Amino acid sequence: MQENPIAQTVHQDVHRGVVQVVGSGREVVVRVWGKRLGIEEGRQLGAALERAIGDGVRRVVVELPEVEWVSSLGFGVIVRAWRVLQAVGGEVRVRGSEAVRERVERAGFGRALLEGDRGNRGVSSRRERSGSPKPKSGRGGGGVRRGLARKIRWIRTISRWFASFLDAVRVAIRRRARQRQAKAAEVRRARRQRERERVLALWRQGLSMAEIGRRVGWSRQRVRYTIKRYAADSTDSTNSTGGQG
Repeated sequence: MQENPIAQTVHQDVHRGVVQVVGSGREVVVRVWGKRLGIEEGRQLGAALERAIGDGVRRVVVELPEVEWVSSLGFGVIVRAWRVLQAVGGEVRVRGSEAVRERVERAGFGRALLEGDRGNRGVSSRRERSGSPKPKSGRGGGGVRRGLARKIRWIRTISRWFASFLDAVRVAIRRRARQRQAKAAEVRRARRQRERERVLALWRQGLSMAEIGRRVGWSRQRVRYTIKRYAADSTDSTNSTGGQG
C-alpha cells in the first residue's frame, strides 16, 4: 500500500515508533505500537485521528497489535473519532489483541468498532473458553410478546405484594398509635386520680381552698369543684348505705 500525503503529514505530528499512519485516499490505518495505550499514547492517537479526519479521511482502522492495556482516555479518543465520522457517513474500526477486543466489548462498542466479524468473534471465543452455551436464536415476535407478558405479570405480582406489605405496615402503625394513645390516657387518668386524692386529703385536714390550690398548683375554682363533687358522691354513697341498713 502506497502512503499518501495525508498519512505522511499526520505521521509527522506524532512521535516516530509510537503511532504510525499509513493509507491512501479516504482510508487510513493508524497503528499504535507498544504494550499500553495510556495517556501519552492516547494524546498522540487523538492528534493523528483529528488531523486525518480534518484532511478528509472517512474510514479509519485503528490497529493495536501489541497493546495489552487500554486507558479510559485512549478508548475515549477512539470513541470520539467514531462519533465524528459516523455523523458524516464514515466509520472507525479497531483491530488488536484479545485484550483490546475484550476492552471494546466490555464497553459495549463491540459491534460498532471491532473490525472483521463486527465483534462476534471475541464473544464466541470467550464462550468457548468458559464452556457457556451459545445464545439461542430468536423465535419471532411471539416469543418476545410472551417474555414481555411474563415480565408484566411479575411486575404486577411484586406490586400487589408491595401494596399488601404497605397495608400491613399502615395497620401496624395505626394499632401502635392507638396503644400509645390508650396508655397516655391511662397515665393521665392515674395522675388526675392522685391529684384528686391529694386535694381531698388536704381538705379533710381542714386546709382552706386557697391553700390547697397553692400546694397542688390548681385554681381555687377547680379545687372547689373537686371538693363539691366528692362531697356529693360521699353523700350519695352514705344515703344508699343507710337505706340498705
